Amino acid sequence: MSRVRLDLNISIDGFATTTDQTPENPFGEDWGRLTRDYTATRTFRQRVLHDDTGAGTTGVDDAYAQRYFADLGAEIMGAGMFGLHEHGDDPQWRGWWGDEPPRIGGGGTTARSFLDAGLVDDLHVAVVPIVLGRGIRLWDDLRGLENGYEVRAEAAESGVTHLTFRR
Repeated sequence: MSRVRLDLNISIDGFATTTDQTPENPFGEDWGRLTRDYTATRTFRQRVLHDDTGAGTTGVDDAYAQRYFADLGAEIMGAGMFGLHEHGDDPQWRGWWGDEPPRIGGGGTTARSFLDAGLVDDLHVAVVPIVLGRGIRLWDDLRGLENGYEVRAEAAESGVTHLTFRR
């Protein structure tokens, strides 16, 4: 059976998403700060930017970026993940993703809903050493979430702490 994965970056004060999205700035003003170490990796540059020059970091953050792209089927995310959602959903659309397991990509409310429902088998949270002070928190109302998971932490050269929860 497929395992459901969730990968998300949060600030040290627990915020997974910002609340200042606009049509001109669909990710909000803090998205770059929250993802800077991930987007600096060689894997991100290769997989997303199609940069085959070998540029990018190759340490712990890159190892997690490699895992992020491995064995991926559907990407589940909230309607606001990539900007303001101004158009209604197509109720006839059923998607296509193949046989690979699904991953929940966020945002914070969607991630928290799947965690609260007990549907996540593998959770990776990159805790970025910044303070956002506002937005949507990941951990709210998830007291005791660590029960039932094997939890590990690994520090990266960038200052990011990678937390993994595995059933």
